[in-house]
Amino acid sequence: DLIKESLKSITDMTARERWIFAPLVIMTLLLGIYPSLVTDIIGPSVAALVDQVETAQAAFTPSAASVASH
Repeated sequence: DLIKESLKSITDMTARERWIFAPLVIMTLLLGIYPSLVTDIIGPSVAALVDQVETAQAAFTPSAASVASH
């Protein structure tokens, strides 16, 4: 129950709001069901980034021999 009587006349969504919201719902469902639409596109870039990060970590991570000598 609403406390204010003036709020009872407010609708949930107008037709304009439904038209704006519909593409968001459709894209959310589509990407939830078929995520490879996005992952296939960004996969090569992500793989290259992971390679760069792993290379940088290997360059700056001290080896076990150098740590033991200190």
